[in-house]
Amino acid sequence: MNGSHSDDRRGASGDTFPDYRLHTVDTRLRRVVRPSQDLRALIVAPDPESRDTLERLCRANGLQPLPTADTGLFALRLARMLRPDLLLVDSDLSDMNGLDLLEKLGHDGIAGVVVTGRTDLAIRAFEAGALDYLLKPLSERRFAQAIARARTRLPGAARRTQPVRSDRGPGDGTAAPVLIGERQHRMYLLDPTRVDYIEAQGNYVTFHMDGAEYLSRDTLKRLELTLQPRGFLRIEHSLVLNVGAIDYVVPFGRGRFVFTLRSGVSLRSTPTYRAGIVERLPLARSRREVTETDSG
Repeated sequence: MNGSHSDDRRGASGDTFPDYRLHTVDTRLRRVVRPSQDLRALIVAPDPESRDTLERLCRANGLQPLPTADTGLFALRLARMLRPDLLLVDSDLSDMNGLDLLEKLGHDGIAGVVVTGRTDLAIRAFEAGALDYLLKPLSERRFAQAIARARTRLPGAARRTQPVRSDRGPGDGTAAPVLIGERQHRMYLLDPTRVDYIEAQGNYVTFHMDGAEYLSRDTLKRLELTLQPRGFLRIEHSLVLNVGAIDYVVPFGRGRFVFTLRSGVSLRSTPTYRAGIVERLPLARSRREVTETDSG
């Protein structure tokens, strides 16, 4: 497979890169009146299970989850970039206290709800500006109450007009996802239509786009399921390919194909994924492939 790939998973300070996940953020900005049920929530929690639970509860209560953060420092950068309506923050983060993060972002006009397993932080949380205080394990009923309370207390959330990101794709009514990747210690919002392919490397994935590589702590399975409606296809255990990036395809025998992209990169599929490839792409088998398959 062509292209060079870095094995370095750490920044210059030695810290592991934060958990950049895929979320529905559109690339187009337009002026609309944002309804109260379209509040955008930034989730900050140290472990994937907590983040997944909070994402599920947000969607169940009409909130739009933004890209999640697993550290306070990343949350600060992300919040100032995306300007969420509401912060859902765990009290115990690896690099700072969640209440300190809430206080810092409160100065930027971002309100928050504290999520914690401790019962002794309530007074401190409200002093830091928390709208509510949720104890683990989270109750769906209690979470819904907290969000309902937050809606009434967020100033002008149901009335203000400001630039927001549309969450509709072009003409099909489906969410248009944008990927978040890290390159040279900077975070980038990536348009999936410009990504050539995604490569799994351990606990990370690399987005290959415009001749550059962007690192994200995510799973190929998650990305495959989310991007499949957008023309992405698994061709090998560690590769998901954007069909729109293909220049031409050559059958390679025994259910394998070589995909040459417009960028000049060539990727080889494995027989395990042949059925899915043929289902998505009407590729007729060559005489050579038929002969080899029959003889095998």
